[in-house]
Amino acid sequence: ENYSTIEQSALAFSLNELFSPILKSYMDSYSSNQTGDNLSKVQASIDSVREVMLENIDTLLERGEKIELLVDKTDKLNENASKFEKASKRVKNDLICRKVRNYLILAFVLIIVTIIVMFIICGFNFGRCKH
Repeated sequence: ENYSTIEQSALAFSLNELFSPILKSYMDSYSSNQTGDNLSKVQASIDSVREVMLENIDTLLERGEKIELLVDKTDKLNENASKFEKASKRVKNDLICRKVRNYLILAFVLIIVTIIVMFIICGFNFGRCKH
C-alpha cells in the first residue's frame, strides 16, 4: 500500500491501527531473528581479538625494551671484560718483571757473597788457595 497521501493529512495517533500490525511483525521478526544477536557476538569477538592484539603489542614493546637493556648491558660487559683483560696482562707483565728483577738481585747477592767468602778463605790475592 502507498501511505504517502494518508500520512500528510493524518491526525496524531490516527494511523496506529493501520501501522500496529506492521510494527508488531517487524518487532517479532527482529526479536525472534538472531541477526542482531549474531552481530553483537561478532562485535564482541572483534573487541576481544582487538584487546588481545593490543596486549600482545604492549608485551612485544616491553620485550623490545628489555632486549635493548640486555644489549646495552652486554656491550658494557664486553667493554669491562676488555679493560679487565688489558689490566690483567699489565699486572702479569709487572709480576714477571719483578720476578726477573728479584732473581737478578739474588744472583748478584750470591755472587758478592761467594766473592767475599773466597776473599776470606783465600785472601785478597788468592795466595792461600794457590797450593
